[in-house]
Amino acid sequence: MSTDRSLATLLRALQSPSASPDDSGRLLSSATTLLTLLTNPLNLTLLTSHLLTAPAIWSSLSPNSSDIRTSLRVLSSFYNAANHILHREDQPVPNAEGFLAAEGLPREEWIRAVVKGADDKSARWKHLIVLGGLLTGFEAHERQCLPLKLRELLESAIVTAVNLSLEAEEEGSHQDRLTILIVLAHSFDLLSVHEKLKLNAFRLLPVLMSAVYFSKEGLHRGYFLGTMDSDIVQGKQNKFNWSERSASFYQVQHIATGPILSTLGSLSKLTAFCVESVLDTSLVFNVLDDLTAFSRSLSVQWRQNKLSELDASEEELFLAADALERTLPLLWQVLKSAMFSVVIVQSALISRSLRDPRMPRDKLLYVAVSSLRTLRNLYFISSRLGHNSFSQFNFVFNASIDMLTKYPAQLQDFMLEISPKNFGGIPDHPQERCHDLFFLNTAEHVALESSPEQCEQLYLGAAGPYLGMGGDLRLNEIFEAAHSVVLAVFSAPQNFEITTQRLPSYIDTLFQVFPSTLSPRQFRLAIKTLVRTASPPSRIAEAQPLLATTLLEMVRHRALTTASTNPLPPIPSHEDQTQPLSEQATLILAIIDSLPCISLPNLEEWLYLAAESLNSINDDLMKEECKKRYWEVLSNGEMDMVRAELCVHWWHDRGGKNFVTRGIASAAREDKGPFMSGALGEVAKI
Repeated sequence: MSTDRSLATLLRALQSPSASPDDSGRLLSSATTLLTLLTNPLNLTLLTSHLLTAPAIWSSLSPNSSDIRTSLRVLSSFYNAANHILHREDQPVPNAEGFLAAEGLPREEWIRAVVKGADDKSARWKHLIVLGGLLTGFEAHERQCLPLKLRELLESAIVTAVNLSLEAEEEGSHQDRLTILIVLAHSFDLLSVHEKLKLNAFRLLPVLMSAVYFSKEGLHRGYFLGTMDSDIVQGKQNKFNWSERSASFYQVQHIATGPILSTLGSLSKLTAFCVESVLDTSLVFNVLDDLTAFSRSLSVQWRQNKLSELDASEEELFLAADALERTLPLLWQVLKSAMFSVVIVQSALISRSLRDPRMPRDKLLYVAVSSLRTLRNLYFISSRLGHNSFSQFNFVFNASIDMLTKYPAQLQDFMLEISPKNFGGIPDHPQERCHDLFFLNTAEHVALESSPEQCEQLYLGAAGPYLGMGGDLRLNEIFEAAHSVVLAVFSAPQNFEITTQRLPSYIDTLFQVFPSTLSPRQFRLAIKTLVRTASPPSRIAEAQPLLATTLLEMVRHRALTTASTNPLPPIPSHEDQTQPLSEQATLILAIIDSLPCISLPNLEEWLYLAAESLNSINDDLMKEECKKRYWEVLSNGEMDMVRAELCVHWWHDRGGKNFVTRGIASAAREDKGPFMSGALGEVAKI
């Protein structure tokens, strides 16, 4: 009887508008308790019906406020009630609140009674709140607490409610759309593939794009970046500060803690699913245009911000501690979330463009160019993370380039479009340098498909100013990208004349910048690439047959004469090998890395020379690192079949094993001439 009286009191309170959100919160707390205690199914149905229509709950916010938080509070009530039902059935003893396990209805009967409360008196989108709360309450976190048939009924009811809600959507209403998205974001992973495919992607996809990227509750086109500039002021010690009390930081905080950003990962997966499953392909291209427009707006807004004038390496010098420790981390969290979301959707879009025969083939170029433009706009974010840390970013980037290289004329136009504006120089603004980095990284991948004229004038011209700038912390990454572009241009067969002309001067540059500014990893890669470029069957090897061995001899001579044996200091922003290596060890490793590229007639000679150089290292740890790499080159498949056979013979029959592991030269090695005709070798003497 006490629960019946409590129910009557609560129902009366729900019918009068609440004075404040706190009052509605207390009413929802009471409703959650009653949902777990009522034993009459009709009362459960009645309470659920009133919760979905009660003026005390749904009229508690002003018309200009976002009512999505009210929907979330009601969703939490049903979620918590479902959790309590599970807890009560699992524990036969009274819990801390005094509720006995014997109270209430059995689980299945309780669920059916609650679901009946989602009736015609309330809007369809409110039914989702009940259904989503029950499904997540019983099935989230892999609980699997529902019978299969009942779970299938709940899943089907959620999909039906979503589709009907989208069809009945009123123009200009935000609460219903946001509620649909948030509930679906929480329950999407719990739906079976069969039910997911029933979602009306044609209606759902535009709602998702609008809410996530363009609405005030979402990322709002990145406009929050533009409003920050006036709040970034110069303070003590001439350092700039962005106060956590500023209006712009409050706006960023509101976005970061809002329902859209809190579920952005799930919403992005849902958007990607809709992109892959929607039947109308025109919507896919609308999504592509929306992503490009959003990324462009985000880039423009960032450019108008004082923070964009600082390189990441300069922030500690010019920013106050409060900005570094409190406000900026939240801003970059929002920006990184935005970038991840865009790339996840792009990945689905690229995937569908490549595999779906319904996608028009003549649009592949447009997809590739638009995707690359979007990535370029977001490069000021992704460059901070390291591009290899996000596999989907690499997929979108590489797949877009592969699609673009099928159209040589359009490839040339696109590279001209994104080429450095300050051609032949280094721009002062970090965002322009970031765009230069994107251009160089793209040029590295397309050099093989580009004309010699474009490679020389555009790619090498853009890389030239950065080749000797590795000592500047702001330019380290662009410095290595520029060297990678040069190596890519030299490796392209059509650039034979360019390589012949420019290779000697580049080798000089390479030895000048190592080890002061060029990392050991990049130097080893450069030497190996140049040796491969100058070795058969390349045209350069025909014109200059001694070039590859001359380069290796230069490396070896430096390793044995002038190279330092002290461990190299780490270069900021690089993650090289854990074992610190000296200049000498790095030079010898470069020779070892190049062994698979050496021409067959010279290979055995350089197997000995590399082993001899290896044994000249005095530091035991560095020597072991070089031995380990030597064995990897011989055994892990880097050699082709003919070279591998020669290496096996050298290792076992020509004393290579003893020479590498123990530094003992074989008699066969010592017998190498020149000898006078008829002379006897050491092994033939008595």
